Amino acid sequence: MGKFNSSEEIINFAIGREMISGQFYRDLAGQMENTALRLRLEGFADEEDRHRHILELELIKRGRMVPNYQELGIASEDIDDVETLASEVNHDYQKLLEMGMVRERQAFRLYVDLAGLTEHPNLQDVLLLLAEEEARHRALFEMEYHGASVRGANG
Repeated sequence: MGKFNSSEEIINFAIGREMISGQFYRDLAGQMENTALRLRLEGFADEEDRHRHILELELIKRGRMVPNYQELGIASEDIDDVETLASEVNHDYQKLLEMGMVRERQAFRLYVDLAGLTEHPNLQDVLLLLAEEEARHRALFEMEYHGASVRGANG
């Protein structure tokens, strides 16, 4: 994460991260053999899209245009190697949950850090709201992980 010169740059950066996360979950879902895992991952992708829309609304409120994917400078190398990861998690649900916990923890930290970089109270509120949502997502992964561990130990 580099230096930002405006709140719009912060928003654009966050939009880019949400786009990457959404694409990651969508690509990974496309690699899943297990229908339940695929649907769960598609749900995560939808959540990332919802976050992106919240951030895009912040740009619109500032009278700015929503940039396209290429304008944000998001390269395909910014997206994890989905095929390799898919082969690792396709048959290991706990590995998928561990990956989700890590990604959501990183997203939470990112939004808290970004909120600290702006002096715009409304933008701080939006970024902290998104941090809170990422923390909730992580908690869901953790609850499922612990539930899967218990089911595995008892099953």
